[in-house]
Amino acid sequence: MSRPIQVTQITFAERPTESITSSTFKVEKAALDATLQVGQALVRVDYISIDPAMRGWLRETGASYMAPVQIGETMKAGGIGTVIKVAEGETKIKIGDVINGLTGWADYAVVEFDPRLFQNLTSQYPKATKEDYVEALGGMVSMTAYFGLLEIAKIKPGETVVVSGAAGATGSVVVQLARILGAGKVIGVAGGHEKSQYVEKELGADRCLDYKSSSFKTDFEKEVGLLQSSIAQGFTLFDYTPRFDEALGAIMKWKQEGKLKRMKFHVENGLESCPDALRTIFAGVNTGKMVVKASSEGPGQV
Repeated sequence: MSRPIQVTQITFAERPTESITSSTFKVEKAALDATLQVGQALVRVDYISIDPAMRGWLRETGASYMAPVQIGETMKAGGIGTVIKVAEGETKIKIGDVINGLTGWADYAVVEFDPRLFQNLTSQYPKATKEDYVEALGGMVSMTAYFGLLEIAKIKPGETVVVSGAAGATGSVVVQLARILGAGKVIGVAGGHEKSQYVEKELGADRCLDYKSSSFKTDFEKEVGLLQSSIAQGFTLFDYTPRFDEALGAIMKWKQEGKLKRMKFHVENGLESCPDALRTIFAGVNTGKMVVKASSEGPGQV
C-alpha cells in the first residue's frame, strides 16, 4: 500500500439557502490514500473549471447529471491535471501526461477514467501548448452551445438569434456559432459597455444590448421586437454523449478555419480562491470562462 499524501482541499460545509457565503465551504488539510487501481491516476491539479452548474450541485436534491455534493465532501469540479503516479500495469496513461477530468477543489486528486468526464490530452493532442490544455476546460461549454443551438433552438438560416449572457463562457460561443450556422441576425445581451463592445467587435454580434442601461427595454424592443410568448427548455449535455466526437470535430474545424475564436478566460490564482470565483460568476464580473490556477507549475511539468 502506498503512503497517504497530504493534500489541501476545499470541502462543502453548509448548504446555502440562497447565495453562497463565506461559511458554505472550508479549507482543510487531509491525508489522501494514493493506492491506485487500474483505471485511476494520481494527478497534481493545475487548473480548475468554475461553472454555473456547480450551484445546482449544492442542492440536496434535484435533477442533474451530477449527484449532489454532500456535507463534508470535497467540492466537485472538472479540472486539468498532470499525472504524477499511475497504477502498476496501467497502459493507457503515464507520468507526465496531462488529463482533463473530475478533479474537485483540491491540489492533488485521484482521478477515475470515466469516459464521459476524462480525457488524456497528451495522447489526443501531442502538439498541444499550455493554452491548448487550458482551452480543453471549455470543451463542455462549447458542446453545450453546439447542441443547444442545433437540437434545442433548432436554428434555421436567416433567423434572428438572441443570446443572453453573451460575454460569458457559453454565450460567447453561441454568438459565434449562430453566425457560422447561418443566423440572419445575432443580438447579444450583456452587462456593461465594455462587455457589449467585446461581444460586437470581437465575437461578431450585430448588436449587443447592455441590460444595465436605462434604455435596455427600448433598445430590446427596437432590435428584437415585443415578445408575445416564449418557451424555456433545458437539457443535459450527456444526453448527447454518442455525438461528442461530432461536436468536438466541428468545433476544432471551425477554429482551424478561423471562424471560431479561442475562448477567453478569466483566471483567478490559488486553490483557495475557488469559492470567491464561484460567487463571482453569478455577479456577472467575469468575461469569458472562469478558471482557477491551482498549481504554480504548468500542465505537463513534473
